Amino acid sequence: MDPIRSIDFGDRGCTDGVSSEFRSQIGTIEPGQVIEVVVRDPSARSDLPAMCRMLGHDIVSREESDGALRLRVMRGR
Repeated sequence: MDPIRSIDFGDRGCTDGVSSEFRSQIGTIEPGQVIEVVVRDPSARSDLPAMCRMLGHDIVSREESDGALRLRVMRGR
């Protein structure tokens, strides 16, 4: 599935607003649509996938390379 948009959070973590910005961005797409998210912060790399599942969104792909985690997330509800 091709993402509607890609968001690169760089080295920012959840305490730097990643979680609230992710929620805001995924709220702009329709259920079933996909966005791509890139994070490098170690805590965000584990926290963001857990938050996606908790909010009812599906991770349709997960790639790790060069210290970055690239997720494609399908909006669930």
